[in-house]
Amino acid sequence: MAISERIKRKPKESPAIPDFGAAGAPIDRGHPFYFGFVATVGALTAFVLMRALASASQVFVLILILEQQVRPSIADIPSILVLLQLWALSQHSF
Repeated sequence: MAISERIKRKPKESPAIPDFGAAGAPIDRGHPFYFGFVATVGALTAFVLMRALASASQVFVLILILEQQVRPSIADIPSILVLLQLWALSQHSF
């Protein structure tokens, strides 16, 4: 009986698409608030990228030193990368 009831049941209707109203005027790109918002987002992005590069620069220096002194073979590269990752994690302050 339960299976036949499921077969007879009508499928649910899809929800109605909400009406958001009429579209407003396009964004004025010359408005001071728009310029300030875009400038702030750009400055924050540059700041975050510079911090990321500064924290990664130590690893880049270690890779260059290892390349000059050790000249690792292809088999040694994965172990060196693991050591570099462990060192980077130990330097990171949480």
